[in-house]
Amino acid sequence: MALIYSTTPHDTAELVALRQVINDNERAFSEIRTIYSVDQRRLCDEHDALMAAQRPIYPTPEHLQGLDMVAEMMRAGTEYGDHHGSPRQVDREAGRALPRSVDFSSFACRINIRA
Repeated sequence: MALIYSTTPHDTAELVALRQVINDNERAFSEIRTIYSVDQRRLCDEHDALMAAQRPIYPTPEHLQGLDMVAEMMRAGTEYGDHHGSPRQVDREAGRALPRSVDFSSFACRINIRA
């Protein structure tokens, strides 16, 4: 709805009263929309702050541990991982499994770090 400002010489008392009701309702709806908009903005700000507080800081300690392990394997010339960088059975048995967020393939010369 929109506010009705104009009148005509033919307006009856009923039309004037109806126009007043329409204008009053429009003002009330406008206030409700403003309140809703302010609430939505506040909720979005609170949600953004909550999500930012839960966001991990990179690199994580797990990433750093995995990269240290990869560096040691590269220095020692140890073969590790399949072509995707997942640990092979031989690697698991030798206790060389990297953290889940780090994949390394000595065959493909690839390091993948996942968030």
